[in-house]
Amino acid sequence: MKSCSTGIFVFILIAFALCVQVQAAPDEKKTPVDESTASKEEKVSKAVREIEEHFGLCEDAEINDKLERVSARILDVLSDEENEIADFRFKVLDDDMVNAFAMSDGHMYFFRGLVELTKTDDQLAGVVGHELTHVLHKHSKKIASESLPWMIGGIALAVVSREPAAALAGKMFAQAHAEAYGRKAEEDADQYGLHLMMRAGYDPIGMLQFFSFMKEEEKRNPHLFQNYFLVHPYAHDRIDSQKKILREMGYDVPDSVIRSWLCSGIKAREEDGVNLVDIEFGNELIFTIAGHDAESLEYRAKKITTTLDEIIRSGANRFSFRMVSDDNRAWLQAKGRIFYEPDDLDIENSGVGRDEFLTTVLKKIQRLLWEERVKQRI
Repeated sequence: MKSCSTGIFVFILIAFALCVQVQAAPDEKKTPVDESTASKEEKVSKAVREIEEHFGLCEDAEINDKLERVSARILDVLSDEENEIADFRFKVLDDDMVNAFAMSDGHMYFFRGLVELTKTDDQLAGVVGHELTHVLHKHSKKIASESLPWMIGGIALAVVSREPAAALAGKMFAQAHAEAYGRKAEEDADQYGLHLMMRAGYDPIGMLQFFSFMKEEEKRNPHLFQNYFLVHPYAHDRIDSQKKILREMGYDVPDSVIRSWLCSGIKAREEDGVNLVDIEFGNELIFTIAGHDAESLEYRAKKITTTLDEIIRSGANRFSFRMVSDDNRAWLQAKGRIFYEPDDLDIENSGVGRDEFLTTVLKKIQRLLWEERVKQRI
């Protein structure tokens, strides 16, 4: 069954769901109390159990901690009225598909593939805000009432076929069937989700980065996005829409937000009585700064990484970066901004001369930017 296309599964699912509905009609006449014996809530609970049993819940501690950390921070900024709407539960399904969906009872599911695709908390916060909005604005209740037979049919088909995409095909098709409402709900979820993540202190550029990275990844691994665009607007449309919203709010939005994974970071340590901080870029060590005071060294490291990230966000490419030196000083800059000037202890700790040290750092940054550009073209 793995060789069957998603389109075939959707077609089979439609037939399966229609068959269920047609066969159910006579029973409804014979048993008018059917709804009382199996309420909508009970059907949703059954669907939740089936989904978790079929896909399984991800047991990776790092992935679960990431979702828990981000969702808790966003829940903290909800109003009292919003907090009473549902019992919010965030879970990761153990599948590499890139997708997420919300149930009417407050369950929100994020596929492992989606969480892994987000490289920063800011990027994941946009998705969490989006799905949470579906529950807060009761999109899920309307969708659930109209699509539950399709969704349950999809789960049943998935169990038989062992095709993961089929489990959500029913729900996705039902949402697409009510296209006008579904697209409007998705736009609302994007817009209010953006407000939620910003209220929680997350950088809204992260949401744009995720859409951009998702657009690139979809070209390389289209199988991970099965059924996604049946209901969600295309990534480039969402990027344009969010840019417009942010700019109307007075937010400085760069033209290019494509470099989502090339974020900088720091790791502090001590060696032979000297405080060191490793400066990372794109999850790779690019250089180390040294000092005698741990607090001032960490402040300096954060200033370096913050400036570097801002330069990247401004659309800098590998040709933007260069080394500048005179008789007494040398530094690295891009787009007219200095982001790193080594001091004597940095040079001493590097074990090489000043110009050689900075040239090595510069080449690492340029290589990472070049490698990323190559990936974008695959």
